[in-house]
Amino acid sequence: MRAFEDGRELVDLPRVRQLHDYYLDLLAYEIEQNHALTHGRVLIKIFQLLPLLGPINAEQAVAILNLKVDAPPGYLPVISASTSRKSRFYVLQ
Repeated sequence: MRAFEDGRELVDLPRVRQLHDYYLDLLAYEIEQNHALTHGRVLIKIFQLLPLLGPINAEQAVAILNLKVDAPPGYLPVISASTSRKSRFYVLQ
């Protein structure tokens, strides 16, 4: 199962599936509690609408990747070299 654009995969797929099932059960329970007479139709509508989120999520990911990260006003960027990677943080001028 490929989970990410760069080819990375989920490492512990059985646990991810278990978590997925838990959240589905939780959603079904909450919908039934709050929409006792129409819970079946509400769940069907939710599952019909979920695929529409795919293109929206992709657009949002592109928009986020295109954001430029600037220092907050009045702060200067400082690059710190650690043993494993460089990190950036900001200090007040």
